[in-house]
Amino acid sequence: APRRRLISALRDAHAEAALRIAALRGAIETGTAPIPRALLTRLLAEAEEQLRRLETAFAHLPTRPGGGLVGGTRPTARRAPTAQPGRGACHGAAALAAEERRGAAEARALRNLAHLAGQHLAARLLDLTAEERAAAARDIERLGACS
Repeated sequence: APRRRLISALRDAHAEAALRIAALRGAIETGTAPIPRALLTRLLAEAEEQLRRLETAFAHLPTRPGGGLVGGTRPTARRAPTAQPGRGACHGAAALAAEERRGAAEARALRNLAHLAGQHLAARLLDLTAEERAAAARDIERLGACS
C-alpha cells in the first residue's frame, strides 16, 4: 500500500511541478512578479531540476508494465506570481514565500512516504527539493521584507 500511495503522490507532484514551471515562466515573461527577475530565474531553474528529480525517483520505482509518471490528479492551475493591484509587492512576495513553504512541507511529507515505501533514493531526492524550496521561501521573505 505505501508503494501505491507513493506512485500516486509522485504523479500528483509531477503535475504540480509542471504547472509551477509554467507559472514561473509566465512571471518572467510578463515582468510583473513581486520579486527580482534574477530570483525568479533561479526559482525556475530549481523547479526544472526538481521536476527532473521526480522523474528520476519515479524511474527507480519498481512498477508494473504500463505504469508511468503521467496520469496524476489534475492540480489546481497556478497563476504566475504577480504584484496585485492595491496590495503591493509586499503582499505578492509574502504569498509567493508561503507557496514555497507549502511546497517544502509537501516535499517533506512525500519524502517520508518514500522512506515508508523503502524507496530511499526517492526520499533523498525529495529531501533536496524540500531544502531548496525552504531556502527559496527564506530568500523571498528577505527580499520582499517590508517595514
